[in-house]
Formats: sequence, C-alpha cells, structure tokens
Amino acid sequence: MEVKKSISFCMAHKLTNHRELHGHSYELEIVLEGDILNDPTSPNDGLVMDYKAVEKIARETIIDQLDRSCMISENDPITPTLRLIQDQIKIIFVPFVTSSEQVVKWIFEKLAPAFETYATNKIKLTALTLRDSNNTAITYCLNN
Repeated sequence: MEVKKSISFCMAHKLTNHRELHGHSYELEIVLEGDILNDPTSPNDGLVMDYKAVEKIARETIIDQLDRSCMISENDPITPTLRLIQDQIKIIFVPFVTSSEQVVKWIFEKLAPAFETYATNKIKLTALTLRDSNNTAITYCLNN
C-alpha cells in the first residue's frame, strides 16, 4: 500500500553558473510503501504509517535543516565569501550543483534510511517529488 504526505519548506539556492541567489517555497511529497500493520496492541493498528510520524521523521532528518536556509555548492565561486558569514546565516554547503534534480536526490538519500528503520511493517521510501513552483516539479524514484 502507498502513503503520501506533503511538507512545505523555504530555501534559497544558487546554481553554480548563475549570478542570482534566489529562493523557493518548496513542497516535498513523500511517497512510502508498506504493509498495513496488523497489531491490535499498537496505536498504529490498521495503518501503514501515521501521517504525523511521517512528518516528524522528515522534519527531524532533513526538513528542519533545510527550512529557511541557503544551499550552495562547495564549488561555487561565492563559497569562500559565504564561509566568512556562515555563523550568521543558515548555509548548507553541498558537493553538487543545487539544481532541483540534485536536491531531491540528496533528500531521498537522507530520508530513505530513516523510514526503513522506523517500523516493523516494511516501510520503504519509494519516491519524492520536489515542487519549486505551481508549474514545475522533479520526482526522484527508488529505482533512479
């Protein structure tokens, strides 16, 4: 069975070959697969996973780190300057170009292990869709 949960966060980024630092109000759709829990002693009996637990795991694992931050590639020419002020603003330096394609893949790699260790009913992160506007989105699937 499939469970979907969307979570919003705001983040700025800069593509390495562009001058403009800009931000988005992102929406991340999390798609999980798992078995329905059949355990009358559990508060999650009859569920694949509680939506509140999905959000809690996602926020604690990565979303709270990303929200209201600025993501910059370590190879961007502006990186040395930003390192001088990184104690004043929330900057995340990553080893890739901060395109939506790379960001959603990176988030997937952070979240997948967190969900797999959550429960005994074989929960697996199967896809993430990162929407950076009403018109554009990138989906990363388990078998990409």
